[in-house]
Amino acid sequence: MHAAKKTKVTSPNVSLGDAGGSLILLGGIGGIGLIIAAFFLSFFVANGVTSFLHVYLVNFLFFVSISLGALFFVIVQHLTRAGWSVAVRRIAEILAGTIPYLAVLFIPILLSVIAPSVYGAPDYLLYLWANPSYATEILAPDKVAYYLNPTHFGVRALIYFGVWCIVARYYLNRSRIQDENGDYKLTTSMQFWSAPATLFFAITVIFASFDWSMSLAPIWFSTIWPIYFFAGGMLGAFCTIILILLMLQKNGILTEDVTTDHYHDLSKFTFGFIFFWSYIAFSQFLLIWYANIPEETIWYLPRLEGGWAWASLVLLLGHTLIPFLLMMPRTLRRNKNFLWYAVIALLAMHWYDHFWIVMPQMFVSLNDLAALEGVASEAPRHIFGPVEACCFLGMAMLYAAFFCWEAGDRPLIPLRDPRLKESLNFKVH
Repeated sequence: MHAAKKTKVTSPNVSLGDAGGSLILLGGIGGIGLIIAAFFLSFFVANGVTSFLHVYLVNFLFFVSISLGALFFVIVQHLTRAGWSVAVRRIAEILAGTIPYLAVLFIPILLSVIAPSVYGAPDYLLYLWANPSYATEILAPDKVAYYLNPTHFGVRALIYFGVWCIVARYYLNRSRIQDENGDYKLTTSMQFWSAPATLFFAITVIFASFDWSMSLAPIWFSTIWPIYFFAGGMLGAFCTIILILLMLQKNGILTEDVTTDHYHDLSKFTFGFIFFWSYIAFSQFLLIWYANIPEETIWYLPRLEGGWAWASLVLLLGHTLIPFLLMMPRTLRRNKNFLWYAVIALLAMHWYDHFWIVMPQMFVSLNDLAALEGVASEAPRHIFGPVEACCFLGMAMLYAAFFCWEAGDRPLIPLRDPRLKESLNFKVH
């Protein structure tokens, strides 16, 4: 006999309740304190504010990529009229809802470009193209200089965050309003706007990836780069959604409405983006290696020398080969105990990917400036120390506080979505 189909949410607890307030306070105070500690530590154990800003950028890119991946997940669920994901979609909506707060965290990065004097430094801090001497001698003859300048950088960032905030707020607010009135027209409206939202999302993410990470190497470019950034963000988003659901259920929330079958499908998406990220990363490397053009190989050279050669090997094994093999079996994708370790390890590798992108470029930029000034340069080092640890933990705590603030004591599942019944009875065959 078949089990009776569920018609409504049956979990005894579907919200964070009072626990969210404590997490907000702890995350907010602790996060700010640790980031401030990382800033001052950078003057004792690193290259001062330059090191701090690069580490800060690593963590900012890590968390913003997760929120952007979650936003795209929400948009695509409406675009495809998906029913299976309704029970887990609210978590993604809340993750996307943290984007306005991440816009505030972008201010230190923006100030390093448009007002470096705030940090007591008149020239290079984070992006080499923002240094007047470098821009004059290297970028001036090229059209790149018309794109990479402080004013345009700031205006574009405002546009990116404006688009993302509007889209994220639209879907989160409409979904919550539907919790109260059950109006089917809200679903129709969200479906209608999903196509243009996809287009605006794609355009803004493409240029944001150029501005915030690829422009660290201002005379190097790759047309595959936005897809690389997007694939990593989607992988991070699926891992974060799974991790949050596991933590919620461990604490007695959504225990009966998010099932093993939901984890199975989320894990299949995770497995798919492990493969997709690996394919894009290899494609970019292969094309540049095969062409062997100096203007293109300059980006990979510092990452294949010294300690960074080992870092590249760790990324290859930890972000591609090992997770690909471990996430392939169906039984493991449905095992919650395994998923705990798998998603934490994958998130660590996603963070390490941004570390691998940003930190070697700091030494390359410092050496380029040293060459312009005719002074000795230093070899790129592979370092993970107290500055990196404090900055990551601080931003992670702030990100958790942002999530709890957005979640509040409201339902963590769309209670009156017209496709909720389909999701509650979802089975993988």
